[in-house]
Amino acid sequence: MNNVEIETFKVDDRKFEFHFEEKEGDYCLRNFKVEPLSPIDAELICETLKRTFEWNYENGVVEFWPKDAVCGDKDELALSYLLKVLDVVTGLTTEISLAELVIKSISEWLTYVEGNVLVSKNIVQYAGVQLQVAFELRVGVDEKYLIKLEIRGMPLTTFEASKLKKKLMEIFKDIKVESIYPFFSARLVKEVEDLPKALKLFKTLATSLR
Repeated sequence: MNNVEIETFKVDDRKFEFHFEEKEGDYCLRNFKVEPLSPIDAELICETLKRTFEWNYENGVVEFWPKDAVCGDKDELALSYLLKVLDVVTGLTTEISLAELVIKSISEWLTYVEGNVLVSKNIVQYAGVQLQVAFELRVGVDEKYLIKLEIRGMPLTTFEASKLKKKLMEIFKDIKVESIYPFFSARLVKEVEDLPKALKLFKTLATSLR
């Protein structure tokens, strides 16, 4: 029997539920649900998705099924369709505004927009160290997305500092640890080609540093 995994997002008063089947290490979207949603919005969403989905309405819940197999990275697929649906139902006009909405649904971090930069900050206790974490997302030239991540803290011992470095490098392979002790500082600057990949990195960050 194939493993089924569910990704859930709560954005304002709406719940989004994405059901995936794991097949040989890959993930395929079985269906996704939006609650509440009107049939009119369901039609608009199908139009936006170029009629590649069928849908059914029942008691305020709309369920969408892909007509053909949709497989790939689970987080990127869920975030991609979440953004497309939010684009229809919210009326927000910029990608940064949509990204802000998604990040606020994923975490309780302090999140705001300055110009064309989305900023999200938090103070977390991780690997025994209190850390100040700052995540920035900017829409750059050539429709690329620039991510900047800074993690800072003051470990009590060199052992704590080394443990923290190891754990962070397991999560983010390309993070650069600039100093370890007595002041820990790590930084990641990365350019990605689409918004779901950028939001996946934040989701990994927020869920890992708990």
